[in-house]
Formats: sequence, C-alpha cells, structure tokens
Amino acid sequence: MELYRTVLLLCTKPGPCAVKRALYEQVERQIGTFCSNTILPDLERRVSGHEATAQPIFSSLNGVRDACSPMRDLDDTRAERPTIRARRARNSMDTQSSRITQSKSSAGDSERDHLAADVQPMEEGSLQGIELMDVASDETSDATEDANDFGMDVVAIEELLHAFCAWWMAYQHLVQFVCKIFSYLDRCYTDKQNGPPPLEQLGRILFRTKVLDKMHDVLRMAILALVARDRSGDIVDRALIHSAVVVFTATDWISYYSDEIETPYLAALQSHYELESRRWLEECAFPEYMREAESALRQEIAIAQAVLHPSSVERVKDAVENAILLAHQDRLLTPEDSGFAVLLAQRHLDDLRRVFWLYSGQWVQELCGQPVDGASGQARSGANGRSVLHPQARQERALRPIAQQFARSAEREGAALFARYSAQIVEVDSGSDNLGREDSDRSSARKRHADGSEKQELASLPRSSSEELMSMSGNASVAGITDLELTSAEQSGMWLVHELVSLHGTYRRILQVCFDNHEVFAQQLRMAFEAIVNNPRDMNMIPELLASYVDRIIQGVYVVDGSDGDIGAHLSIIVQLLEYIYNKDIFAELYRFYLCKRLIFDLSSSRDLEVIFVEKLKATLGPLFTARLEGMLRDMHTSVAFQERFEKWSAGTR
Repeated sequence: MELYRTVLLLCTKPGPCAVKRALYEQVERQIGTFCSNTILPDLERRVSGHEATAQPIFSSLNGVRDACSPMRDLDDTRAERPTIRARRARNSMDTQSSRITQSKSSAGDSERDHLAADVQPMEEGSLQGIELMDVASDETSDATEDANDFGMDVVAIEELLHAFCAWWMAYQHLVQFVCKIFSYLDRCYTDKQNGPPPLEQLGRILFRTKVLDKMHDVLRMAILALVARDRSGDIVDRALIHSAVVVFTATDWISYYSDEIETPYLAALQSHYELESRRWLEECAFPEYMREAESALRQEIAIAQAVLHPSSVERVKDAVENAILLAHQDRLLTPEDSGFAVLLAQRHLDDLRRVFWLYSGQWVQELCGQPVDGASGQARSGANGRSVLHPQARQERALRPIAQQFARSAEREGAALFARYSAQIVEVDSGSDNLGREDSDRSSARKRHADGSEKQELASLPRSSSEELMSMSGNASVAGITDLELTSAEQSGMWLVHELVSLHGTYRRILQVCFDNHEVFAQQLRMAFEAIVNNPRDMNMIPELLASYVDRIIQGVYVVDGSDGDIGAHLSIIVQLLEYIYNKDIFAELYRFYLCKRLIFDLSSSRDLEVIFVEKLKATLGPLFTARLEGMLRDMHTSVAFQERFEKWSAGTR
C-alpha cells in the first residue's frame, strides 16, 4: 500500500534519487517474484503432469520419421485463435487502464487509497486486472478439445506451448500496465548515462532469467517435436510454434534465440535429411530423387518461413541444400551411367529442367524471394563468422559437374556418329572392288569433282570455251559435272554432317530450354563440339565434308526437309559447327572453289541462299573471312548485269 502511495506522490512531485532507486528495485522484485512464484510453477506443473506422455514424442527427435510427405494447409480456425485471445486480453487491459486513469484524475487521499486498493490484488500475484488465468485456462481447454486429433503425447506438448504463450501474452500486458503506472521512472530515472534499463526492457530481462533460463530445454524440445511432426506430414499449429519461438527473440538477445532454437533446429534438420537422402538413394531412381528433393525444399522453406525468425531462413536453405543436393552430388552426377546421363540420352526435358532449377539456386529466388546471381565470386563473411562463398561462385561450383556431364554426353553421342560413319566407309571400300569399269569411271569423275581437279581442267580450257560455258543456261549442258549421283561414300559424308547438325541443334535446344543458356553449360558445350569436329586422325575431314554439304544443299542435290526458312536455320547451325573447327582455311578454299563453279555454271538453286550463307559466315567469322566470297558475288552480279544490258542492246540492233 505504501509503495503505490509513493508512486502517486512521485507522479506529481519529483523525489530524490534514493527514492527512485528504491522504487525501481521494488518494481523489479515484484515482477521477478511474479515470474518465479506464479508463471514458472504453473509451467513446471504442466511439464511434470504430462512427463510420462510427453517423453515418447521428445525421444522421437533422436530418430527420423520413415515418411516425408508434402505439407498440408493449416486450419484457418486454429490459426485465428491467438489473435482472438490477444484481442480479449488487450480489451481487459484497456478496461483496467481506464479505471486507473479515472481514479488517478480524482483529487484527495481517499481516492488514492481507493486506487491502491484496486491495484493491490496485482501485488498479491493474482493478476485479476488482466484476466491472466482466464486466458491460460482457455488455452488449456482448447488443447484438451484437440486431444482426439493428435493423441495424448501431442496434447501434452501443445498444452504446454499454449500455456507458455498465454503466460507470455499476459506478462506483456502486465509489463505494459506497470510501465504506465511507473512512467515517471522511465522519464526521470532509467537509461540515464548508463543507468538501469527501462521498465519494458527490464520486464523482458526478468522473464528470460526467471522463466526461460529454467524452461528453455523443455520448450525447445516441445518446439522441435511439433516441427518434426509437421515435417512428417501431420497437421500441427504453426501459429502456435511461431508464437513460442517469438518469445525467444523478444528478449533483446538474438544470440539467445540462435543458441536455444536455431542451432538445435538446424541440427535436427541436418540429421533428418541425411537419413532421408540415403534412403532416397537406395530406393529411388534419379528423377524420383530430384522430385523428392524439390518437395523437401518447398516443405522446409514453408516451415521455416512460418515458424522461425526471418534471419534463420537463409541458414535453413543452406542446411537442406547441403544435406540433399551437395552432399550426394558426386554420386548422383559423376558416374558415366548416372541418372543425369540417362535423362540426357532420353531427352527428358522436364526432369533436366528440375535438376538445373535445384542446383542453380533458382528455387531460392522462387521460394525465398532472394536473388541468386552476384557480381563476383569472392567469399563473404556469414552471420556466424564463417566464410561463405558468394552466390555466383557457389552456383558455378554446383553447376560445373552437371555441365561437364552434359558435355561428356554430347561427346559420347558424337563419337558414336563417327564410329558409325567409319563403319560405313569400310563397308563401301570393301564393296568397291566388285564394281565394273563403268562404275569405276563414274567414281573417278566423282573423285575429280571432290578433290578439285575439275578446277584445273576448267583453267586449262581456252578462253572461247570458257565464255561458251558461261553463256550456257540451265543444268542440262553440264549434267556430266553437276548432276552426278551421290556415291555411297558421299552419302555417308552427307549423313554424318546432317547428324552432327541435328545433334548440335538438339543440345542447343536443351541448353536454352533446360539450362537457360547458362554460361557454364555453354562453355562446356563449345568444348565438347570442338573435340567432336576436330578429329585428331584427320583434321581436314570435317571442313571438307561441311563445304561439300553446303554445296550440295545450295545446288539442291541434297534436299533438306522444310521451307526456305528451315534451310536458313540449317545453314546457321552449319556456321556454328564451322566456328568450332580449328582448320577453317580448308573450308574457305574448298568453298570458294564450289562457289566459283556454281556461279560460272549457274548451278545454284537459289541466289538468295548464296547471299544468306555468306552473310551468316560474315556475322560469325568476321569480314576478313568472307571478303573474297563477297567479291565473287559482286563480280558475278556485275557480269550478269552487263550480259543483260548486252542482250538488250543486241536485241535492239537487230
């Protein structure tokens, strides 16, 4: 009674520092006594009352559930309960505060005595003004109603957390109530040049030292037990878990939350998914493993965002990623017969896209809203002081084994094409000995056409004969040179180039659709095709085949299925293959000869294709590579223009 009379006097008249100090210490003792004698015994009673039933669920944290099913939606009704109860307690506090304000505004010692009498039950620990026990009993009854849904062991845990959250909510109202009464201390005494902390902060400190320090083990086990059941697929009250976790972060020491909640949470998470990932490796194929990994990532991010502090989401992400993806990356991707190689061989684009989505970190941006790229690959310091790789460097480190497997798959398919081509050539050579003289002469003509001896024959012709050939139109007069049937060897060469073009187009499509044209994959694909087209046994084979292939396409001898636009795209891939070739001069010399022949004898099926292909070469290989080709086209255009003018003049003079 004397304490509150002193408070009312201090509200109107400043007092000495000794009085303020004594008053502050008295408030501290009263709040500490309430925590030690009221809140803590109630929570300990609940723990001891359900110790037998709570032990099984606590011990389950040391093992791992056999199943890991997707999360289910939280019941809206249960999620709204904390809000309703908080509103009820807040209304009770406002009612009590209005009563005190009205009493405080009245004059006279009798009214002050009446006010002290109203507040006196709080000193005795009953907290009648804010209806604490009503809230706690309400929470307990709700937990009992849910017993049929979760079983007695879960009810014991939820009842404890419900009571803990109810006591914390009521304790906050109590501290706010005390701060309003003793607001003079906050204005004139606390936090003045390293003085005692404000009353609100004092309340949080006392709750941590008097309640949390003694109950943190039990509360931590209760929280982790409910999270484990949530992870196994059971429906739990995430809002209740979050409310309990918030108490650990509300004491102004984030390290307290990190030591008591975050670190054990991550340890349990790591242990769970180490066992789960081993089981997936034994029971699931590679695509199913990736689907399980995607489901687990979505589940854990959803749980972390719902129950933990926002600062923990990044650490949860790293823990799950390390346990599921990075820890088994070598076993999943490195072997030649790994599941990833099978996906590439069977062209399962959806599964390939999922692999890239997981290992590139795109799921972080989608699920957590965090960017995955960075400006450099340097290491940075994490929140726990450990060196953490920059996201871009970490991404490249995770993707490089996948890109190398991607390149090896392309090399294997390219090597298979060359092996088949070699077998066809051997078969053709073995059958050529039985050909007659006519076939031998025809082969000699084809050989002259392929090795460039026709160029020498054309140069040895008299000038009049050359002009006569230029004046001829159509292909009939040169059928012996241009309309030669393709030999088996030439057909094999055309087949090889066509298959290389198709293989390159397929892998370029996979690069675009599944791997987002990532630079690591693009670099590995380039290296793979450089190894394919630069055959160490015959460096000139592919340039010669490419030049002959383009010549046959433009002549129309070798028909590519599709429209002119498709033929243009086909020629674009040929230019890309040519970019991988080291010995491009062989192609340039041979293609100039073929172009000269087509221009002189008018063998091109489309002059537009000639221009289009030269433009593609210029865009890819530069103007120096195509300068002579462009000069030949310009000279031919000028020659045709002069010939047309001459024919018009000649027709006019007759």
